[in-house]
Amino acid sequence: MHFIITTNQRSNIMARKYYTLIERDPETKNWSIQFGDYDRTTVVEEGQSMADRVGFTIAKGTKFKIICTGPKMADIEFAVAKLNGYWDHRNKEQA
Repeated sequence: MHFIITTNQRSNIMARKYYTLIERDPETKNWSIQFGDYDRTTVVEEGQSMADRVGFTIAKGTKFKIICTGPKMADIEFAVAKLNGYWDHRNKEQA
């Protein structure tokens, strides 16, 4: 059996959402990538697990956030760079 992917199906595959758990360091105030998955529930569960470790293996004051981007690493890194203030909308070539 063969499957043919139409143009509409192809664009849906490329537009698939990817959820990333990011962590904000209380000292540096920078966000960093911790975990990612196509399933938001999985990312939420990982975030809850990490939040339970704050004060033990994770520094007190650490914050977590889930962001939604495209699945490419460049998409995720770009979103985190924007949150960290490393991207200026006036100069799109910075990130």
